[in-house]
Amino acid sequence: MKNLTVAGVPLICALAAMSVFAQSSGPIARAVPVERAIPFGTTTGKLLLLGNHIVYVDDTKVESSFAATKGELSNVTTEGANITVQFRDPMPDGSGTSTRAVFRAVVPTDAAAITSWYGSGAPVSAPAPAPTGVPATQAATETFEARHDHFRGTCKGRLIISANQLSYESVDEVGHSRRWEYSSIQEIKQKNPYELEVKPFTGGTYKLFIDGSGMLPATFKTLVDRVTAARAGRQ
Repeated sequence: MKNLTVAGVPLICALAAMSVFAQSSGPIARAVPVERAIPFGTTTGKLLLLGNHIVYVDDTKVESSFAATKGELSNVTTEGANITVQFRDPMPDGSGTSTRAVFRAVVPTDAAAITSWYGSGAPVSAPAPAPTGVPATQAATETFEARHDHFRGTCKGRLIISANQLSYESVDEVGHSRRWEYSSIQEIKQKNPYELEVKPFTGGTYKLFIDGSGMLPATFKTLVDRVTAARAGRQ
């Protein structure tokens, strides 16, 4: 499926078709008002659940909307009001594309509707193949419990290292979530196993504190290698 289409139909047409469906066969299964985490902020919209489709309609930027079937998703998880949707192929996110979209339900209890929809007849996900030339062990996603200190206060979340990007998903404040393609990172530092500093080409430096046993040197080396390789490809 292409971006902004449902079963090959342009998204705007698909939404019109959904309206007709609603009038003839009953209302859309669920419309969940959400905030979506994007680089350097949030945007608002709705997640629509209709049969085998999930549609995100952005309130202000239609180009950031998307439509997907369950078969085009690799996973859907929730934690409190936070909703994480993982795609098999990239979808628009307001600054480009990403294989992950992070939302926060305006009404926290609405988040359960998303996992309930996905779990109802959802296809079994096969592990994503490793990128060409990258060993499977290096391509695997790693997750760390982490926190980010603000000028006032702090938030907790997850640091996620995947084959093509580094991201921080805040559990407390979705607006402090960040995603960095490796090619967008200018410098990355590890003062010790518990502190990671990310300096992108655009935007301020982001410092994260990793809980538990911290990040092993081998994992940090993999990060540095990916950033170096992506930066070389950018030049």
